[in-house]
Amino acid sequence: MSANGPDRFNEEYASIQVRRSRNPLRRMVRYWYLSDILKHVNGPGIDFGCGAGDLLARMPTGSIGLELNPAAVEYCRGRGLDVFPYDPESDGYRLEEIQSGKYRCMFFTHVLEHLESPDEVLRRVLCSCRRIGVTRVVITQPCEKGFKFDQTHRTYVDPVYFRESGLFELEGFSVSSHYHFPLNVSWLGSYYTFHEWRVVYDIIP
Repeated sequence: MSANGPDRFNEEYASIQVRRSRNPLRRMVRYWYLSDILKHVNGPGIDFGCGAGDLLARMPTGSIGLELNPAAVEYCRGRGLDVFPYDPESDGYRLEEIQSGKYRCMFFTHVLEHLESPDEVLRRVLCSCRRIGVTRVVITQPCEKGFKFDQTHRTYVDPVYFRESGLFELEGFSVSSHYHFPLNVSWLGSYYTFHEWRVVYDIIP
């Protein structure tokens, strides 16, 4: 398997996500975090790498999840969520099986940091989103301490990475907002594991 392959996202990894999802205190805090993400929803959407399905469960009716980990797919379906197994490497992030015109937004929540070349992947995904009619892509990334928290993380993605990779100025795509949460300051990410950075792309018609 490659460094990005499914061997890193097995049943054990899914069980960790499920335990975190079920923890009462974490669920309460997570609800607050997800509410901030969900304020960017503009219609039925796609949760790319949906994990235990906490975000997807609160997305509009008609939304779907795509997930690499078979154990996570099974768990989400057990929750009654519309989740499909998806291997991005074999598909090349083209989203070939996604019906055009059905979804308005896509969420990348703690996904890019698991990849070796997230800038290349993001460019492919944005182009695929344009093709299938998605008009908004919302990305959430861990900050410095959160990035070090998980051994499956590969690439640290922050405003500096975006700037150096030219991701703030992609033709046909507008970064309508980017900010840190829960406090919009970058330095907190060096001390607080669950500090996040969000980026919202709107696709220019």
